[in-house]
Amino acid sequence: MKTDRKLRVSLAFGNGSDSIVSDTAGAVRTNLYGNLAFPSPPVPEVDLQAGITAFSSAIAAQSQGGTAATAEKYNRKAELVSLLERLALFVQVACENDMAKLLSSGFTVVNQNRTQSQLPKPTGLKLDHGLSGQTLVTVDRIANVRCYEIDVALLDDEGTPGPMTPAGLHTKSRNMPVNGLIPGKLYLFKTRAVGGSTGYSDWSDPVSHRAL
Repeated sequence: MKTDRKLRVSLAFGNGSDSIVSDTAGAVRTNLYGNLAFPSPPVPEVDLQAGITAFSSAIAAQSQGGTAATAEKYNRKAELVSLLERLALFVQVACENDMAKLLSSGFTVVNQNRTQSQLPKPTGLKLDHGLSGQTLVTVDRIANVRCYEIDVALLDDEGTPGPMTPAGLHTKSRNMPVNGLIPGKLYLFKTRAVGGSTGYSDWSDPVSHRAL
């Protein structure tokens, strides 16, 4: 069904968790190739599959590796997101502003509801132990967010925090993993919601937690 509004393919997967990127890539590989509405995609199916395989292998290797394995995973993720973004722009043009056609590609559409408000500051920040060197972050769920952003800082022996550094974007508010922490060290965590009329909420009150 065509619409008077210009349809745009959602690129939110690029800021999503590993599972969001993997799920999006899988949906596109299954639905786009061989779809008569989208002949000759700019990324061959074999190249997208290679990107999916490389990213999946890097995720598996990260659980056994350290900083280098984490960097490798981020690199493979960035490469896969780049392939998906090329395909998304192709679908946006080729769908001819037809919602059903766009959705048949495996991509999703940008929400056209322009009624937005500023998102509230996250509350209920709770930290739990995950695997060694991993902390699981949970906050109270906020409606209509794109994702949650986490920042973390290492506390020194006097309890003074170092610089806050980005620690991931997650689409779910529960058990958001922060990896690569030094066991035995104390860290400060805070999070904010992404979306709404201003783009971001205020940061949550920071909470400290010792990694295991």
